[in-house]
Amino acid sequence: ATSNIPKGKAELFTGYVRGALRREAMNGNRLLLPNGLLTEHDFRKLTSGKWRDTLELPERGVLLPKLAALAYAMQQKGFDTDGAQIRLDYDDACNLLASERDSDILKVGVALNVLDEDVAREEVLFFHQLLQEFFAARKLAQAPDPELVRVAWRADSVKPSLAETIAGLADSDPLPPLPQTGWEETTVLAAALSAEPDVFVHPLIAMNLPLAARCASAPDVKVSEPLKNELRHALIARTQDMTTDLRARIAAGLALGDLGDPRFERRIGPYGDYLLPPMATIPAGTYPIGDDNSQYNDKKPAHPVTLEAFQLGVFPITNAEYTLFIAAGGYKIKRWWDTEAARTWRISRDIVGRDARILPALWTNDAFNKLSQPVVGVSWFEARAYCMWLSAQTRRIYRLPTEIEFEAAARGIEGRAYPYGEIFDVHRTNTRESHINRVSPIGVFNNSTSYGCYDLSGNVYTWTSSLDKPYPYSSIDGRENDSDALANRVI
Repeated sequence: ATSNIPKGKAELFTGYVRGALRREAMNGNRLLLPNGLLTEHDFRKLTSGKWRDTLELPERGVLLPKLAALAYAMQQKGFDTDGAQIRLDYDDACNLLASERDSDILKVGVALNVLDEDVAREEVLFFHQLLQEFFAARKLAQAPDPELVRVAWRADSVKPSLAETIAGLADSDPLPPLPQTGWEETTVLAAALSAEPDVFVHPLIAMNLPLAARCASAPDVKVSEPLKNELRHALIARTQDMTTDLRARIAAGLALGDLGDPRFERRIGPYGDYLLPPMATIPAGTYPIGDDNSQYNDKKPAHPVTLEAFQLGVFPITNAEYTLFIAAGGYKIKRWWDTEAARTWRISRDIVGRDARILPALWTNDAFNKLSQPVVGVSWFEARAYCMWLSAQTRRIYRLPTEIEFEAAARGIEGRAYPYGEIFDVHRTNTRESHINRVSPIGVFNNSTSYGCYDLSGNVYTWTSSLDKPYPYSSIDGRENDSDALANRVI
């Protein structure tokens, strides 16, 4: 026997309902005989198993359209009463069905394990919240209503405001996401069920941009490439719009990762696919390095350092980029582990006697592994191996920045206290004061006023090539020795 794995929840639930209907029909349930709750055409399709596509159900008869209408009404009623899945009085359920076959429909729904009936309380509910959403989605797909998912996202329209929300949080409390409508899961299912996905998804852009992107990136939703491109550029614009609430910018950034970020050009190299990172030019000049007033003694004294022009990644390396390194066998090819120390580290990660896949720490943690988040949990050796791999892929030289290159890019020729200026601003960077409590996606915090780089402070630590030695900096005092396995490196 063979079977196809469903592409998404819409196919999964369609298959479940088909199987349940076929089981009941073949077992002689008289209510499913031709011209009962199913038409003769529907019954023939059900018993023959010949469907036009993976989402078709026998809907010419009254059974499934009425169950969809019931689910939609129950869901609507649920959100009106702060409970998405609700119980209905049996008579109220019959009234909502508005059919002379109401009791038969409910009886078959229970037989199919789609509905559940609490006989003692004379109440009806869907067997599971997901089934209610699936049937409601079938109705929504036929009669779209984008207003159902309208959410506030501009900073001046979100109530309570971001500042008010943060002020009400305890020190360890995470920043809650923006309120949602509750129709989001149903909408994603409806997008998969829609006969015209572009027509269904496009109006969602104005109502709930991250949700529109989520629909478009779902594996079972087939939208056009022009619509995907429109969504990508709208998401980028929102992440960079400072009049947008921070939580909406983060949601847009996460959604962009699933849809594919056009700022990274996907290419095929000699070692597999890779993403070409956008780079920012840091101009040649004499930069102020160190700070006599620093609380860290190794950052004293302040001193000037003259640098040639160089380029720095606009963004930290993302999970999307690092995924391709892993897929290309990055941990298996010795060439990327070019020092004895690197090879020793690499071998130490092998699990003896098992064909285990080496992955960065935290790679499977949902708080850190979204495609548009910076990759975390990588050692200095892994960071260097990635640079070696990317250099071979592009035939260009990519390396870790030195400590002073990073400081020059972050502080600028003016020697700013912060990448964005002299005064700390909680809204310009991901620190504990922002209460995000997780890695934010790239592109949300453009906190460099000079060179166009993101996340030069906050969010994640960045490896440099430099050994942890006190200032003043000298490139010839051994601090750029890449073969020292035990020394600490500057982050």
